[in-house]
Amino acid sequence: MRTLVKLVKSTKLEARMILKIFLSVLLCAPLLACPNDEKTPKIEGTANPEKFPAPDPDEALLATIQYPEEMTARVYAREPDALNVTAIAFDEKNRLYLSETHRFDRGIEDNRRNQHWLRDDIALTSTSERLAMYRKHEGVKPLSYYTEHSDKIRVLVDEDADGKLDKSQIFADGFNDPLDGTAAGIFAANGKVYFACIPHVWMIEDNDSDLKADKRESLQEGYGISVSLSGHDLNGFSFGPDGRIYFTIGDRGYNLKTSDGRHLYDQYAGAIFRMEPDGSGLEVVHSGLRNPKEIAFDQYGSGFSVDNNADMGDKARLIYMVEGGDSGLLRQRRRAAPPLSQQTAISTGPGCLDDVRGAQTCGLTVTVNHRPRSTDTSIIDSILNPRPQTTDTESQT
Repeated sequence: MRTLVKLVKSTKLEARMILKIFLSVLLCAPLLACPNDEKTPKIEGTANPEKFPAPDPDEALLATIQYPEEMTARVYAREPDALNVTAIAFDEKNRLYLSETHRFDRGIEDNRRNQHWLRDDIALTSTSERLAMYRKHEGVKPLSYYTEHSDKIRVLVDEDADGKLDKSQIFADGFNDPLDGTAAGIFAANGKVYFACIPHVWMIEDNDSDLKADKRESLQEGYGISVSLSGHDLNGFSFGPDGRIYFTIGDRGYNLKTSDGRHLYDQYAGAIFRMEPDGSGLEVVHSGLRNPKEIAFDQYGSGFSVDNNADMGDKARLIYMVEGGDSGLLRQRRRAAPPLSQQTAISTGPGCLDDVRGAQTCGLTVTVNHRPRSTDTSIIDSILNPRPQTTDTESQT
């Protein structure tokens, strides 16, 4: 009997041990890998166990750009080496300068998002009045709001000429006055950097070659009378065939005094300007524009710009720059034409214009409000006072 009891107890003990081992194997089985087993097939609805190769970010970016087949493209700089870039320019040493805006919609405003001051903004006639308007509406946005962020100039350097960026640093900042912005134009020439940042055109110099600005001078102040629409800013720059610097402004208007005491003013229209490299001799070349951008000259010295559309079903325009020209745009309205006594029509047919090359540009309406100064009459005089056409027979005699 005692032997039977011991046998029963032993059997129960072994059964419990066997049960524990069986349960352990059952629970751990999914975690065990059998080296000779084939790869487990993917079950529908589960993640793919295979890793996909990560796409090259530069290749992904370049795939979004269309360019001629004979050209090649590669990424030179990306964040954080370049941020919110609005314009670029190389200097004589192949250093690349960038204008960056960091104040868009947080210091640089737009009337579409500030209806509380719309009536005031439409009535502005100077940048000082715009500052007074900001103060008037401090209950909505305090003045400190406008100075929290700064627009900047950055410089990028390829030190070993291998086409790859080696250094990125801030060249100049502190463009955070309540009236400042957008920083939308940059130009480097003759050891100087020109910077378009409403309400100023700046000339900036690095005197000790450390790629940091040592001197900044405002060549003019008074661009951007009103807030208007963001993006209707100072743009440019480009050398013209006359050795002067050309640039543009949108229809935020301008009210400024030149270094020689002249008063340039237009409350509601954009324009093309030019000046000497030292900032003197500033004058309006072509007015009545809505939102012109950069200037470009062809091999014949003809100047062109583009005038942005208003997102109202209208089309963007290619501007043929004519000295004294007025395209008639005035804050999305057509400007009244000047008196006939002040007009000089230069079209040779319906919508066509003879240029200095003897070719016709059509689909263009231009009005000249004043004659240019005597040193700048070559192109316009060839239009206004064309030489008589001669036949081959007449030329031989």
